[in-house]
Amino acid sequence: MTKFSKMWSGESAEPSKPRFTNRFLNRVNPPPSLKETLEKAERTIRNQLYKLDMVLAKLNDKDKKLLQQIERTIQKRDNGHATILANELVEIRKMTRMVAQARYALEAIALRLETARDLGDIVVTLAPAVAAIKNIQGGVAGIIPTAEDNFTEIGGLLSDILVNAGQNGETKLDFNIANQDAEKILAEASALAEESLREKIPSVPAGIPKSISSIFQEEELT
Repeated sequence: MTKFSKMWSGESAEPSKPRFTNRFLNRVNPPPSLKETLEKAERTIRNQLYKLDMVLAKLNDKDKKLLQQIERTIQKRDNGHATILANELVEIRKMTRMVAQARYALEAIALRLETARDLGDIVVTLAPAVAAIKNIQGGVAGIIPTAEDNFTEIGGLLSDILVNAGQNGETKLDFNIANQDAEKILAEASALAEESLREKIPSVPAGIPKSISSIFQEEELT
């Protein structure tokens, strides 16, 4: 059995016998294998994807209701109230965009976990995922505070996998390539988020006052 296979299954990869204390502790509470850690990371990501989908559904529902309120207030010629609602709607759409980007980035990371599990190229496959997780965690935590612990757990699990794979003699990490790949993950997630917003979020109706429509135009440029 190769060194990687032993690390993957949780068997000792070292030919020399460990000290008695370590042998005893490993028998009582053996450390998880790479396979077990990777599977736990996959479950945690899928759980977080479900939660993000729930948040997106609520944000989309609030978006529609606010847009309806804006239309009603404009019909009543209450442009001041309509402006307040328009600014609130812009903030909702900013949050939706950020959550959607995190959702698609996580989905891409889940696919990378499947690739790592099937092909075994762990360092090259998962290093960009760790960088991407750190990038999106802060923004999502600002919107969904309860998500921070899950993102921290995901990042920790992926880091553990990388450390164990590195100790096993896997391909050495090239930080420049990893960061470039992380940027690609985030760029693709951002593009998918924008496409999703265009499909799911209602457009601003024509005929509303310029003072209000300009609020949405400024948001689209940011």
